[in-house]
Amino acid sequence: MSPEVTIEQKQILPEIAPDILHAELQVAIDGARMLYRRSDAVGESILSSATAARESLSEISGFMGCFGLGYPFYAMRPSQGDEIASVGAIDQHLDEASAKVEQSRELFGEQWPCAGCQERNRLPDLKSQCKPCDVILFKPRDLFKALPDIDLVVVFEDSLPITEAAVQGCLYDNLGLTQSDANIRSSLYEVTGLLVNGQEDARLPLDIHIWERDKFIGCCEAIQQDARNTVEINGRSLHTKWEDNPINFWFDFVFSLSEIGDLNPGLQETVNLTRRAVVDQLGVEGTIELTERTSARAKDILSDPDLKEILRQRISAWQNL
Repeated sequence: MSPEVTIEQKQILPEIAPDILHAELQVAIDGARMLYRRSDAVGESILSSATAARESLSEISGFMGCFGLGYPFYAMRPSQGDEIASVGAIDQHLDEASAKVEQSRELFGEQWPCAGCQERNRLPDLKSQCKPCDVILFKPRDLFKALPDIDLVVVFEDSLPITEAAVQGCLYDNLGLTQSDANIRSSLYEVTGLLVNGQEDARLPLDIHIWERDKFIGCCEAIQQDARNTVEINGRSLHTKWEDNPINFWFDFVFSLSEIGDLNPGLQETVNLTRRAVVDQLGVEGTIELTERTSARAKDILSDPDLKEILRQRISAWQNL
């Protein structure tokens, strides 16, 4: 059932409504749908940007290696030159996002107030600030989940403020990249420019995560001892500011963690030993089953036999490490 719009909400909306329209959100979502259907094109764009970012990050003191997370890495066919498979779950998610935008427009009018609200109030954290807000139905996180972006993990010897400042300067000041939720308006227009208008200077948002070497190795060693240990890693992620970001290390390691360029030799050896331990202890099918139990979204994605086969090939290859 659609939520009721209160008098208080109707009074707030005109005060904070910016010049972004619900129609512009639909244009961006439709553009994302077209690009995802050309999976090699979006994959090439992500991989190209990830490689360029990795090259710049490698110049920072303490750099150990760089990994990609999420899409397109879990959809890359290792047996076919890393060709990228289509993901039906993405189409379903875009359908849901599109329907939610239309419902939001019917309830609250043509204008979408979130970008202007962020700019006026200088919101420090969209996750905590926007989730409880009942002024609008379609939230910024709904938008960012629908649009393509790049997720990179960089392993450094430490995550001291000087390292974080160097990473931020390297990616966002020198390369001109943006993280998805730092500025809603900028992210929307950048993605729309790339997806719909084909602007060559438009770039997908890049979300960066720093993992300390010792924490990374500690998680790997915990998995080597017990491959069912769905251990967490507490890294640092840049949103509107650097924040602690605990995530399920086991799931990302198995499902999509993929090297971008060469790793530090010792780090690569640790990764290889951990991958071999997973497949030795759990087997290929056991690893897939635990992956599905660990993440509802992964289970949805892996309901596609083609994508499950890609994960099966990924894990099977670890037997030869």
